Amino acid sequence: DVIGEHTHVLTLVDPSSLVVEVRVSELLLPQLQRDDPAQIRIDALGSGLHQGRVLGIHPVLDRNTRQGVVEVLLEPVPEGARAGQFAWVTLESARVSRLLIPFPALQRDRQGEFVYLIGDDGKAQRAAVRSGLRVAERVEILEGLEPDQQVVTRGFLGLTPGKTVKAVAQ
Repeated sequence: DVIGEHTHVLTLVDPSSLVVEVRVSELLLPQLQRDDPAQIRIDALGSGLHQGRVLGIHPVLDRNTRQGVVEVLLEPVPEGARAGQFAWVTLESARVSRLLIPFPALQRDRQGEFVYLIGDDGKAQRAAVRSGLRVAERVEILEGLEPDQQVVTRGFLGLTPGKTVKAVAQ
């Protein structure tokens, strides 16, 4: 028989050495490296965390999801762990500094992406930005914003550049 390249042919299980396969976005894969630490929680074993490390990163992405497979080795294998159990994995990668704002603060129109800033004079200013990754409820801003600028995060109804705005504590 002939099979295609990177086709799964056989699975062998060694209960003394278990590996968790995790699907990771193509956007996060470049920050991961072999031997990066990981924390694993196996539902069937309770809420305890178990140590692991990145064993390998598959070279091929899924065409539909744009995710790659990362293999995480459990070290040591916890008592009661079995192949096929459901696990939660937290990967620790190199730290990357990102400028993040709340996702609802990012606005879009025909001219592109923008945010409203609060100027020194207390008036709204429109600033064109370029966004990057969305991380949970925040979005990365790659261009158009400086770290200390105040961004309007809500109350956009009727907001236009030059309109007086008042900052409130959240």
